[in-house]
Amino acid sequence: PVGLEVPRLISELNPPIPFFCIGGITRKNIPEVLATGAKRVVIVSDILTAPDSAAAVREAQAALNASI
Repeated sequence: PVGLEVPRLISELNPPIPFFCIGGITRKNIPEVLATGAKRVVIVSDILTAPDSAAAVREAQAALNASI
């Protein structure tokens, strides 16, 4: 894990290719991750272990859309 400082530094560099934040991303910490300047996240365990994965995806989409 690299924490939130690495995505912040990468975002500040404004790379010409897209990058994704992956690992430890959950519906609850999406706002914190996006606050670093990251635009793309990968959520796996949080969705797959949710009692209702479809609802979890909707929650994640709502959190991502709220940041736009």
